[in-house]
Amino acid sequence: MASAISALQIPYREPRDGFWGEQTSTLNWCEEDYNVTYYIAEVVNTLTNLVFLYLGVKGLRNVIRHGHPRVFILAFLGYMTVGMGSMAFHTTLWYSMQLADELPMIYTVCILCSNTFSHGKSPRGRILVGAGFFGAAAIITIYYLYAKDAVFHQVAYGLLSAGGTFWGYYLMEAQLRPALKKRSPDSCDCMMRELWAFSLTGLFLFLGGFFIWNMDNIFCRYLVTARNQVLLPWAALLEGHGWWHILTGLGAYYLILQRLYLGILLDGKEKDFRLQWKSLWSIPQIVPQPARDSRAQSKKTQ
Repeated sequence: MASAISALQIPYREPRDGFWGEQTSTLNWCEEDYNVTYYIAEVVNTLTNLVFLYLGVKGLRNVIRHGHPRVFILAFLGYMTVGMGSMAFHTTLWYSMQLADELPMIYTVCILCSNTFSHGKSPRGRILVGAGFFGAAAIITIYYLYAKDAVFHQVAYGLLSAGGTFWGYYLMEAQLRPALKKRSPDSCDCMMRELWAFSLTGLFLFLGGFFIWNMDNIFCRYLVTARNQVLLPWAALLEGHGWWHILTGLGAYYLILQRLYLGILLDGKEKDFRLQWKSLWSIPQIVPQPARDSRAQSKKTQ
């Protein structure tokens, strides 16, 4: 193994000037700037955002193809916008591109929170909840543009994410489980176990990314030394912020689908749709039940 690593070691680029000029962002991460190419400030941090685009396209196709609620079109578009903004930020290290990364995070989580907190409410109640989260997003944006405080943004995003996630868990036990026991007593426990396993997988993927993000910040100087010893391509595995992108991209995709599936079950449509999730290594989707899908196909052929 050691001989294989030493046989394939590509040195980093020595000049550290870059196509996009000086950094104007208020943040910079542990990946050294322009150490691979003149045209991208942080190559690994840029390319790992492709997970958002790949999963975002799959999610959009799933929502549109199966006629899921249109709010999830907005959610997946927001999810993809976060990925594209992050790519632009890590490519340029410009402040404007930093905002293109960070602000869509707030807007996307507010879309999901609005959907979760408004479930089961009257049309007027849904409007009020949506307006509340729209106002929260506007206030966060205005203050962040004024203060340029990255910790404020991180705390605001974390609180919104936690609030929406744990309210979803509350709905699962307070509303969904009793409803399933009445509608489908034989399959209730099995469906709830599946939903909890899926929900917690998404949560732990996200938290795993957050843990690595912190370790990358805390132990940055040691990681830089190690990367300069093992060199490319092996050094890319030690880019913690890149792992943050991959794990939170996966975790956020799971959490969006969890909100979608939770809404389907709360609406009593478990006979129409199911969660297609074979293992952690497969990409989950919400698909029609086989009987419903076969009816749809027969209508197309008539």
